[in-house]
Amino acid sequence: MLPLAVALLVGASLKTSPPPAWVEEADVPIPAKANGSPVERFLIDAQMHVQGGERVRFQRLVKRLNTPDGVGMAGEIMVEYDPEYEAVTFHRVQIRRGDRILDAAKKADLRVLQRESSLEQRLLDGRLQAMVILQDVRPGDVIDVAWSISGDPPQLAGHFAQVVNLGSERDVQRLRYIVTADRALQLRLRPGAPAPEERLVDGLHQYRWDRHAPPAVTWEPDVPSWFNPAPAAELTDFESWSAVAKWADALVQPEAPGSPEIAQLVAPWRNLPEAERAQAALRFVREEIRYLGLENGIHGHRAHRPAQVLERRFGDCKDKAVLLASLLREMGIESDVALVNPERRDKLDERLPSPYAFDHAIARAVIGGKERWLDATITSQRGALDALPVVPYARALVAGPATQGLAKLPPPRDDATLVEEVFHARDSQGDASFTVETTYRGGGADQERSMWPGNTPAEAGRQFLSYYTGRHTGIELAAAPAFRDEPEQDRFHVTESYKIQRFWWSHEHDISSDQALQLSPPRRLERTQPYALPYPWHVIQRTRVELPGGDWKIEPVDREVKAPGFVARVKLKTVTEKDGPVFLLETDARTTGDSIAPDEVARFAEGLLELHNVANRTLYLGSAAPVAGASAVSGAAAGSWALALAGVMLAILFLANRFGGVGGGPARAKQFFRRTVPALGESPATPLAARTPEDLKTAARARRCVCGRSHAVTVLRAGQSSLLAGQTVHSVRLECYCGQIAVLYFVES
Repeated sequence: MLPLAVALLVGASLKTSPPPAWVEEADVPIPAKANGSPVERFLIDAQMHVQGGERVRFQRLVKRLNTPDGVGMAGEIMVEYDPEYEAVTFHRVQIRRGDRILDAAKKADLRVLQRESSLEQRLLDGRLQAMVILQDVRPGDVIDVAWSISGDPPQLAGHFAQVVNLGSERDVQRLRYIVTADRALQLRLRPGAPAPEERLVDGLHQYRWDRHAPPAVTWEPDVPSWFNPAPAAELTDFESWSAVAKWADALVQPEAPGSPEIAQLVAPWRNLPEAERAQAALRFVREEIRYLGLENGIHGHRAHRPAQVLERRFGDCKDKAVLLASLLREMGIESDVALVNPERRDKLDERLPSPYAFDHAIARAVIGGKERWLDATITSQRGALDALPVVPYARALVAGPATQGLAKLPPPRDDATLVEEVFHARDSQGDASFTVETTYRGGGADQERSMWPGNTPAEAGRQFLSYYTGRHTGIELAAAPAFRDEPEQDRFHVTESYKIQRFWWSHEHDISSDQALQLSPPRRLERTQPYALPYPWHVIQRTRVELPGGDWKIEPVDREVKAPGFVARVKLKTVTEKDGPVFLLETDARTTGDSIAPDEVARFAEGLLELHNVANRTLYLGSAAPVAGASAVSGAAAGSWALALAGVMLAILFLANRFGGVGGGPARAKQFFRRTVPALGESPATPLAARTPEDLKTAARARRCVCGRSHAVTVLRAGQSSLLAGQTVHSVRLECYCGQIAVLYFVES
């Protein structure tokens, strides 16, 4: 969905006026020779002036458009502002062409657009964009534009807080930032940020940064949400978090008891036990008040009154939090509104006090003598209060005069997802049944519960089947998936049933704790930035394989694997039951934090390699009878070069780069729209076509082991050849440097 864009003013002429007297103009030398990039940036100049009730931000950009692509990329200027309290003034719109300076404002079109860029997040803020469309722009032109935005944010009530960005993701020859204020400010430099030059100018405090050719800011893949590599400085006149809490109290104050609308609403709940009263109020706000935020002007921070929210039946997070706290107070339950940051969490400890440190609001309540933190925006959450998961926000600021600092929230509860698989595979020559029972708890249950209404069982079955097709040849649905909800315990169950044709057709079968092996290493182990992990994340997977009779010599394993970022325990063994032997595999894996440091990534990858080695197993049928429907094919019958591979090493492939090429970032398996289809050669159902052994070598080089390596000292050895779906499918075994074994399936072309 594209952001909503409404043209409020089209084709107006552009007027300019001189900049404020306090603006310091910068000399901008323009080199004669272009550097080859489409857009060459010479100056980013930002100056902020805060004095009394006046707040003005001046900005100037100077850039050269070197190519036609550059003209297309940067031939318009966009300035965003809030019309509730801000006004935009353009001071300069010039084009330098050779020795000439052209006043581009005379021909430029000014359009004012309302682009609700947060519409997809159901937030409408009413911000506008002034769009200057330059005419007659040519490659080689230097664009010099300056403007200012004036207006004091009413929500700050005269306070000042600002994050000064001191870097750019694009190359720039000079970056200058000047803040001048009529008060002393607290200053905190984030990593990589240079210290400012501090001055007193006409009795005003000034903070100056002037950087020449600063290194471009780069982002490595899969960094945690709280991490930002850009150098920055925090400035604030709030002396403490207590001051921020007092400021917030005026904006998110719950309704005092006695409101007629609220009293009427809670009347049916008044005689319930306290926990049930609170639960009824929480469910009402979650389910009866839809999420939609009208955040124009001050309402970006000030909540609408509960009576208005009840009448509209919609509101954003702070509207919902204030309404919930008001309902609880009306019923005699202590409650307040708290500000949180779901991304920065405990990293708020590193920030200076500022209202801009928060972007979400929840309710705090004392119920049964226990402090609770209630998020009224989670519509899919169910269960009694004691069954609800702890909100994973780590830190909160309770709005009110009594607050002294950030509150530490309880750590997230360990709501492990339990996956129980059963393979009924006692028939060595026939089909097997396969069932999967997954139990989600807490946050996992909430997520699954929200996903199922939009998917029919048939659609879910297709999604699940495509995932397992790459793991089990001949698999098909035995029944559509079914779900069972236990809302009072906040648990959600999904049951899957499959049939696997000719389970032992190749006289072996791979068994994997795939759901407990969802973590993956980054594409590159050499990092300078932290690597994100899902947290909290905990999966327990138990697999039971009912085996044909025989002597199954499988060494039992009970091993713990610990590495930076995760810990896992793998147990496997065979037992003899009344109906025959059974193979049991259990993997219990969980993350220990939301990220790992750059110098821990290599040990993290090594730990994953060890875990994969232990939790992936191939069961060999041994001397079982030939499998029905997969007749053995002799070399003479096949009449091909393929079976000449038997028992002979064909090639040794050398390591291209250690742990190279694995998809970066923590994967999330077994969810709708995240199933994968096997690639060519990964499954007998999707064999690749090969003419010569060289084709196999090429295909083997392209394969990645589960450890993440390109194939090192990899040996191709003969596997099985079988008649499958009317064609002869061959297989060769790839033995990786790490000890893992993969299978490559192919047909002769």
